[in-house]
Amino acid sequence: MSMMDVKATMHRRIEELFGAIAGNSSDEECEAAVCLHLKSYFSDLASLSFYLGCDPKVFQDEAVPASELAGEAYFEINREREFEAPAWKPAYSTLNHRQQGISNAL
Repeated sequence: MSMMDVKATMHRRIEELFGAIAGNSSDEECEAAVCLHLKSYFSDLASLSFYLGCDPKVFQDEAVPASELAGEAYFEINREREFEAPAWKPAYSTLNHRQQGISNAL
């Protein structure tokens, strides 16, 4: 895959994201589209980093944690819908995803 292919793929994924959330998309459809987009985007960044001389594994390792951020962003909406009450949950990031997984497991 050349750099131009990576660029075209990244542009196509943006169009796919906007196509998936256009119109009367439900919260679930939007959440799924954002998760898929983030996973794909980080994979594309891994491909691009290869051409820039970076370690692509760094981006690839963060693809799934990045997509989980969409779940965190939609947590409150989903929780309110499930229990009909506001819920508080701290915001997480991918910066220390592995440590959060360990602390959440305890």
